[in-house]
This record gives sequence, C-alpha cells and structure tokens, in this order.
Amino acid sequence: MALILSQLNVGDKTADEEVPFDVTLAAADVSETLFTVPAGKRLRSVTAANEGIGSAHVSLTAGSPATTASLELGKRDSFSENDLDMPEGAYAFIGATGQTPRVRGVAMVGPA
Repeated sequence: MALILSQLNVGDKTADEEVPFDVTLAAADVSETLFTVPAGKRLRSVTAANEGIGSAHVSLTAGSPATTASLELGKRDSFSENDLDMPEGAYAFIGATGQTPRVRGVAMVGPA
C-alpha cells in the first residue's frame, strides 16, 4: 500500500497549477506586478478581466514594466491567451494616464 501511495505523488511535479490574481493599481501611472510565475515554471496561459476604472495595459514580458504601449484592456474588457511558453518572473500592468484599474484573473503555470 505504501508503494502505491508514493507513486501517486510522482505526477505532482509535472502538473500545471493556477496562480490567481486580483490587483487594484495602487498609484496611477506606475507599473505594478500583476502576477509572478515562480522559479522553475513557465507561463502556459493567462485569462484576465479589467473590473476597475479606465483602461489597463498588461505587459506579457516577464520582468519588464508595463507601459501605455502594452496590451490594452479596456474597462470591463477581458482577454485570454493560451498555448504560451513564457519564462518565470513578474508580469506587470499599468493604468491609462491618471487611472487605477482593477485586474482579476488566473495564470496557469507549469514545469519548465
């Protein structure tokens, strides 16, 4: 029985896992971390919705601050990107000039 139980844990290291996020921009016009892909993992997919005031701009480049040239997510808009293979690190967002949006969603991460 112990052998069977130990074999069940073998698959845990290869499964994708959810990284939920719900962030309201603290200060207008400042890039802030939206979610972080842990070390040794890769970003597989991300789904996000802007539930706050004004537009949000989301950077899909790990470790880079978001700018108003990043992917725009209008008020009450959502997006989903699948089949990604992007590196570990922090992914950021920023509001349009003078705005503090709230972005909620989930990133799926898996082994590198």
